[in-house]
Amino acid sequence: MGLANPVLNVISLNAVPRRLVSSATSTLQFIRQVGGTLGLAVLGAIFAQNYKSNLVSAMTPAQQAQARGIFGDTLFNPQQLSNSSRSAWPLPGPRTNCSFSAS
Repeated sequence: MGLANPVLNVISLNAVPRRLVSSATSTLQFIRQVGGTLGLAVLGAIFAQNYKSNLVSAMTPAQQAQARGIFGDTLFNPQQLSNSSRSAWPLPGPRTNCSFSAS
């Protein structure tokens, strides 16, 4: 889409009379903004729908237990991720071990 934007701008501006160029530009930008918003919402919904099942299936039971010990249930519930406060996240540091074992 990035390479098509200048071409779409030229096409749309050449299709309208000179006095309507500003309106055509603003309409094109508005449509891009709405499209980006809807696209992000759809992709976010798809991501949230598949997050837990794909995460859990990719981890061994030992890794799941270790992740629950570090992050609690926030890692396995995408809704809780967006509602949790910053204080609920353990930050990596000298007192927190955030590495997962490969076994």
